Amino acid sequence: MKTIFIFSGVLDRIQNTLCKFSAECGGIIACNLEGHIVDYYFDKDAGVGNISYCPTRIALNDVVNKQWYPRGMHFGGIAHSHPLEARLHPSKEDLRTAHMILNTNCLDSLVLIITQANAIKAWEIQQGNILTECMLKCV
Repeated sequence: MKTIFIFSGVLDRIQNTLCKFSAECGGIIACNLEGHIVDYYFDKDAGVGNISYCPTRIALNDVVNKQWYPRGMHFGGIAHSHPLEARLHPSKEDLRTAHMILNTNCLDSLVLIITQANAIKAWEIQQGNILTECMLKCV
């Protein structure tokens, strides 16, 4: 199992937003050059209550381009919540969205964090439909 390092404050912010709101809310995560998750932006304007998390693209692009890139961070993936009856595994819609993001942005991989109540699980999705379960480790 691959280990992904995450700053503890970032994990706290993910848990304090996604684990507290309706299912299918979410946000984006930033990584540094070492691939550690170093920031998180909660997408408070996204529609919730849908059958999937639908990002607010313009606002998220502004965060990435105006806040993260100038500070040496890059888009690393998506964090979102699933309803209690769902699994902590990427759904078909999650995978479709991830592959669209990979292809549109010419990325090799991205991280997908899924939360549910107080549970959290991370996955890496790579080009070629490679899905790897990951362990989050706080630093």
